[in-house]
Amino acid sequence: MDMIGGQIHLITGTIPALLPFIKSGTIKPLAVTSARRSSALPDVPSMTEAGLSGIDVVNYFALAAPAGTPPAIVNTLNAAINKVVAQPDVIARFKADAVEPAPGSPALLGHFIEADYRAWRNVVKTQNLKIE
Repeated sequence: MDMIGGQIHLITGTIPALLPFIKSGTIKPLAVTSARRSSALPDVPSMTEAGLSGIDVVNYFALAAPAGTPPAIVNTLNAAINKVVAQPDVIARFKADAVEPAPGSPALLGHFIEADYRAWRNVVKTQNLKIE
């Protein structure tokens, strides 16, 4: 609201939260923070395209099971979730909400989370950030 009211001149936020303001022309998107363009904003460049390389920040949701869950159960759940995510009505709802599904395997998700953790850990270290 401070952006719309003119108190601040730059914000970051999720596409679903900002999309109504973008569509109405109240705010102008400069770039998306992911490595590639968003299907919800195909005319908006990625940060790399805008001249700021090395930035790939995305919001994501993931499902997890307790440690020690038998692999057979994890794989059954994963297959069922991937099947649901591939249904046309689910794809349409995700698209309407500017969500880009990324179905895959538990191992792929684990690698993604580890890489994301390492990247943010490096930001904290290089910027000498302290949690209080």
